Amino acid sequence: MTEISRALLLLFLVFPFNAFCQRGIIVEGKMKDSEEAYTILAYSPRMRGNLNFDGFKSVGAQINDEGKFRLEAKNITHAANYRLFFPKHMIPLLLFDGDSIYLEIYHTDIKQTFATGRGAGKINVLNLPQLQYEYFDLEQERNLNDFVHYTDSIIAYQHSLLAAVYARQLNDSLISGAPNKNHIKKIINNTPISPEAYELLCNLVEFQRYSLISSFLTKKSAQGHSDSVSIDFNSASFRHFNVEAYRQLKNIDDWRLHNSLESILQIEYLKEKQSQESQTPTYGNWRNMFSSNDYMNWRSEFLRIHFDREIFNKYYAEYVTGFMTWGMDYASLLNHINLHENNKYVNRIQEFIQLLNHGLNNEAYGLNQTAKYLDKKKFENLLSSYKQSPLLIVFWSAQAAGASIIDELPSLKAFEANTKDEITLVYICVDKQANKNLWAARVIDESWKAKHYFLPIEENETTLDKITDKDISTLCSGGSTYIFIDNNGAYSKEVKGPFYWPKIQ
Repeated sequence: MTEISRALLLLFLVFPFNAFCQRGIIVEGKMKDSEEAYTILAYSPRMRGNLNFDGFKSVGAQINDEGKFRLEAKNITHAANYRLFFPKHMIPLLLFDGDSIYLEIYHTDIKQTFATGRGAGKINVLNLPQLQYEYFDLEQERNLNDFVHYTDSIIAYQHSLLAAVYARQLNDSLISGAPNKNHIKKIINNTPISPEAYELLCNLVEFQRYSLISSFLTKKSAQGHSDSVSIDFNSASFRHFNVEAYRQLKNIDDWRLHNSLESILQIEYLKEKQSQESQTPTYGNWRNMFSSNDYMNWRSEFLRIHFDREIFNKYYAEYVTGFMTWGMDYASLLNHINLHENNKYVNRIQEFIQLLNHGLNNEAYGLNQTAKYLDKKKFENLLSSYKQSPLLIVFWSAQAAGASIIDELPSLKAFEANTKDEITLVYICVDKQANKNLWAARVIDESWKAKHYFLPIEENETTLDKITDKDISTLCSGGSTYIFIDNNGAYSKEVKGPFYWPKIQ
């Protein structure tokens, strides 16, 4: 038997043929002391709350009294980031189409979670502390040159460790001398890494250097005391910024790679500007150079020349749909998209544009009915109509919906289905009048049939004063808030949503 034959046989034994036949993903597992919580698998785009281009929607499941759960999705973005989150914990998952993952979850130490099954190796490896962002000592004060030398040394170590794990070299000193050597050996023996996963892991290790350098420059800028210090973008400190190195990048479905690409574009632009205009940017002004039309046009051309068309399409589609879902002006960004091209990015953009333009007139949802549009009096009448029964009101922002409400829809839908005879759920979108079409688009895009209302901020600044003080219009801390009114009319302000309750009845 030849060496090639042996290699193919080993590959078949480790990754049998049927491993590549399944479409979609399965994530199941067991969590001890789960208190029968609810769990949700959600997509993690680079821009929070952004659309998925492959039709994935968040999926959820109740954890049973034995701590077991099972989640399944047919449409996923291959090699993208997902989050398996619980009321008190979150587990990041890098998933491939066809993965079937089983998780043994330790409630008291979520970092000890171990995955088995098809595709588990890459998840276990990425969970190693040696490959975590925290493994870098980024607090120590260094100059730029010393910082680059330091990160180079850590990245070289990560590459070597990853290569040893992939080659299953149990006796390699990097493994035998590691403080967590037994855990690493467990990964090697039980969840080997596929060639495709190894290639992606190598890219994640390699390309992190670009966002690390950008983070260093940003930190220096924020400190202020280096504002007048020049940065030579053509110096050896930026030696890793070269077009040959970028050819390893095949896609940016993982948001970490997308972040690195953003850093590459910015530094390459500054290198060119510095060479052409004999300007040396400083820590105080370098970030101000990306707001011009010149950078916008240069960026588009650089992407077109030096990266695959897939990366170009994904890059601009992320921005277009991000601006769409935030209720921002996206018209100028469409200039970079060929709307006549038949691909998943264009199709998703066109689909959402249709919802923005025509969703309010969709008869199946009836969101343009006068009764759905609230003012202060209508809002008070709505509350009065539910006086005899418990009421859970979900106030949410169409513009900041991605901050929480969209990911948590599976738990809300499950709760509503299970308690429809006991508790009424009403959803009130509080947003600018101009975002009424975005409200309709978000509702219809999620097939979210429920009791929906729209309360415009204009002329309703004081309508909710007695009910909630929370600003739900911010992406980081907003998105939604919940108010519970019992059948005696007593208010419980800003309660946690059903997802955070011990059990969704």
